[in-house]
Amino acid sequence: MFIFYFGKTLSKNDNHHQILKADVGQDITMSCIFDENKIEQVSFMRQMTGDILSLGSELFVHQSYIELKRFSSNRLDLKLKSVNQNDSGLYSCMFNDEKLNSYLIEIFVPPRFVSYFPLEGSVSYPENSSMNLSCHVFAIPSVNITWIHKDKNKQSKYINYGEDLYRSFIQPSDSGLYECIASNMYHATISRAFYVTVQCK
Repeated sequence: MFIFYFGKTLSKNDNHHQILKADVGQDITMSCIFDENKIEQVSFMRQMTGDILSLGSELFVHQSYIELKRFSSNRLDLKLKSVNQNDSGLYSCMFNDEKLNSYLIEIFVPPRFVSYFPLEGSVSYPENSSMNLSCHVFAIPSVNITWIHKDKNKQSKYINYGEDLYRSFIQPSDSGLYECIASNMYHATISRAFYVTVQCK
């Protein structure tokens, strides 16, 4: 059993289905191996809706992003082009009522910022006031957010985890660069930096 992920193949034990993973906008191909000369009894089905996608060598649904190709005399490939989140779910290759292959499709979304504060990238606070910075990120799978503070002496330290960073009774020593870093185990890390100035009274 295999996981197909971004063009790489990783082994995985699973008694029921193959897991196909891709980012939004990528293509996914599902293959079905059958006895030669019996192609007319082969179909692809989407399990969660019960829709028959193909029957024999013909597509049963006419949608531009679905493509059916006879790869060889005993293999059919069903390609979903430029997938989106709605394509997630379980798909099966059937021979009459017998399930030949089953595929679980998982669609990922790379991290992107949906909101952050301050919008301008820099902000000033009076001494002894409260500071509030935020980074809100959407991704599938979800991300972990880490905050780093680099002070005026360019010394860096991890100071917080989560979307919001709140500090009360801040001092001039709290001035410097604050960076939120969003990461999951599948995509490139994204980050956003804010410069904070704490003004003496």
